[in-house]
Amino acid sequence: MKILYGRDMEWTESPRKGVWRKRFERMGPPESGVVTSFVRYDPGSHFHAHPHPEGEEIFVVRGVFSDQTGDHGPGSYLLNPEGFEHAPHSDEGCEIFVRLRQYPGVRPTVRIDTTTAPWTPYRFDGVTRCMLHESDDLTTYLLRFAPGTSLPTIAIGDDEIIFVVEGCLEDEHGRHPAESYLHFDAGEQHQPRSPDGCVVYVARRR
Repeated sequence: MKILYGRDMEWTESPRKGVWRKRFERMGPPESGVVTSFVRYDPGSHFHAHPHPEGEEIFVVRGVFSDQTGDHGPGSYLLNPEGFEHAPHSDEGCEIFVRLRQYPGVRPTVRIDTTTAPWTPYRFDGVTRCMLHESDDLTTYLLRFAPGTSLPTIAIGDDEIIFVVEGCLEDEHGRHPAESYLHFDAGEQHQPRSPDGCVVYVARRR
């Protein structure tokens, strides 16, 4: 199990001025490996046009992230498949959760506004889900915990990551406020709860 608290991590510079990042995980070369990060664009910052081998996933937490596909505000989910190329920028600034090179093979292009997309009851009382992407090897979604929700102990059957988008998730491992990153290996377990409510991003890889 790995737990990182984004709010306690320092911003580090990217190769592009005005774009900063906090890296939760990385495998491979610094600028071309498999990476999961929290990224900040200062107002008016931009990246040059570049491709995304093995795909890219973005969730906009704050501000507006833009590229040639449009302007994407808070709650926007973007999945860009192999072969996609863009020159991202942000006029007002933004903060995004990003996963690079983790979607090899044939993938769809996905654009979801989770502020208007359907949320449906999940497995437990007090929890609703917004589905983001599902394939044979990977499932991603948002979970919303109503205030006071407490779940039974959950056995992790697959490799699973959780990113706390808003609010605070708690379990026997501690309190995990917004920008917390948790990575569970298959076979581990935890008992999540949220006294005040929260929204979390979940990715489960089979």
